[in-house]
Amino acid sequence: MKPDKDIGRTVAVPNNPSQQVSSIPTSVYPAQQRLLKWCALLGVEQSGIESSNVNLFANAVNDALYTRKANNLKSILTKALSKPQTSVPKGNMDVDWWFNFVEIAQEIHSSSMQDVWANLLIKEITKPGSISLPTLKIIKSLTLNDTKAFNNICNLAATTPTDTVPMVISGFSAKPSILRVGRSFIREDIALYRFGLAYSDLLAFDALGLMYKDEIETGPIATDKRQQWQQLDRQFYLTPKRKNTSLRYYKMTSAGNEIAGLLKKEPQETYFYEMKEALKKGFDFY
Repeated sequence: MKPDKDIGRTVAVPNNPSQQVSSIPTSVYPAQQRLLKWCALLGVEQSGIESSNVNLFANAVNDALYTRKANNLKSILTKALSKPQTSVPKGNMDVDWWFNFVEIAQEIHSSSMQDVWANLLIKEITKPGSISLPTLKIIKSLTLNDTKAFNNICNLAATTPTDTVPMVISGFSAKPSILRVGRSFIREDIALYRFGLAYSDLLAFDALGLMYKDEIETGPIATDKRQQWQQLDRQFYLTPKRKNTSLRYYKMTSAGNEIAGLLKKEPQETYFYEMKEALKKGFDFY
């Protein structure tokens, strides 16, 4: 083999022309340059990757991962300690929960997700049992984009005094009574896809264990009673205008409910307005 100096560094070129060698500088390829930046987070430079010394490469990676994991845990604990908390802890946190938390927290690299984990830790210390181990493992699987998308859905969700697991109202149905000839079936839908809850999103949230993908329909709601709802800081009441009227909604899982309690929420005015206008076609809304 002979050295080829035309590319800025020595590369072994095979004597057999039929053999192909990637001798183009990585600077030509933006994706490769991006990859090298990620490798630098492992404490590995390009020369280390190309080196024949595997042990040297392994040691560099192991040292970098050890340091990064320690920094991740340190960052989460620092964030948790900096959060003002006046609530008196109710009982003791489970020791197995704590060590599971420590193990998983070392793998949380994003600063935004570290904030979520700091909130999670404070909540569990203050009220042990708030976050179950299965939920802890679900949160581990969430990316930053997953969390942002789910946070957006939390802004749409509402609860009732008898059901505190968040629900996203999707519309209503009104069936004609057999005694009232001439009345037609009514179905009113809210365009949830406009607010980040298309069917593909439901499938994704269902796979993550955050929401059920199937729409749920209540039984007929009594026309002589008003039903109370709470959406973030807003309270509203619904009374059907006619019999055999049911609400439809998508519901969070218990894990989704626990995670929703960790996220900062903001009212979604456009959704609330569209929901209100849709429901007023079948309910007295006040």
